[in-house]
Amino acid sequence: MRSVLACILLMSASCGGQQLQVQHFVSPDYPTQAHTANIQGTVKVEVMIGGDGKVFWAKGTGGHPLLVEEAEKNIRLWTFGPFPSVAEFPIRHSVTYSFKLQGEPVIGLLLPTIKTHLPDSVEIVSCPSRPGLVSEPPPPASPGKKK
Repeated sequence: MRSVLACILLMSASCGGQQLQVQHFVSPDYPTQAHTANIQGTVKVEVMIGGDGKVFWAKGTGGHPLLVEEAEKNIRLWTFGPFPSVAEFPIRHSVTYSFKLQGEPVIGLLLPTIKTHLPDSVEIVSCPSRPGLVSEPPPPASPGKKK
């Protein structure tokens, strides 16, 4: 489940001499396929932010395609602002997503821990999957048998 923080977070990136702020943050997921395959890595996402605070362009580089896709999808859900009364748009910015697997391997999927250093970086940390032991639902009961 995604957690949504709707508070304004003051951060250190510049916006016309002032700090760029994240007004609405949505926690990223650790992509299921990447988690199951124990894929981790870092994705740098370049973004362009419009006057409405929304990301209208995002391009991720540097990581596995599953991680790049999640980072690009996630950053488009963020809203930046408020902006100073005198600002130039679009605003260019980059955000680094670090997808990490730490700890003992587990069976199944766990919700990741999200660490933020907004507006510049997000860390998504989960436990690695145990190869070949991904939990699956039990098979359906036979209709003719009662216990």
